[in-house]
Amino acid sequence: MENSPDNGVSSVLSIEYTALMLIILTFVIGVQFSPNGPRASYAEEASDSKRYAALSVNKVFHDGQIEVDMEPLYSITELVQSHDINAEIEVFTSKTDGVDFGLTIARSVMLYKAFLKLGVPPEAVNVIASPQSLEGAQIRAHFIPFEGRV
Repeated sequence: MENSPDNGVSSVLSIEYTALMLIILTFVIGVQFSPNGPRASYAEEASDSKRYAALSVNKVFHDGQIEVDMEPLYSITELVQSHDINAEIEVFTSKTDGVDFGLTIARSVMLYKAFLKLGVPPEAVNVIASPQSLEGAQIRAHFIPFEGRV
C-alpha cells in the first residue's frame, strides 16, 4: 500500500463529513421530538379539524323569513353548554326561498344572536352562511372539541 498525502486528507475529510452528518441528524431528531416541533403542531391541526358529530335541523326559519324559531335550538344549546364542545353551524340556502344568499346571510346573523340570547358563550358557536342547499335541513351543526373555554 502506498502512503500518499491524499489518503490522509481524504480520511480526515471523510471523518469530518461523517461527524457533520451526525450533528445534523441529531438536530433533526431533536426538533422532531421536541414539544414545539413540527410533529406537535401537526397533531394540534389534526385535533382542530376533528369533529365529534353532526346534527341537521329543519324548521328553524319560516319560508322567506329571518326570524328564528327557538324550539329546535334547545338541543344544540344544551349540548354546547353542558359539554366541552363548540358548535360550528352551517345555514343553508333554502330551495323554497329560491337562491337568495342575502337571506341566508341574514338568517346566519339572526341565528348567532339567538344562540347568544339562549346563553351560549360567543366563542362556543360559529355560524357560517352556505350558498348550498341541504335536502331536508336548514341548518347543520358540527360539534368540535372546545378550545380553552372557561
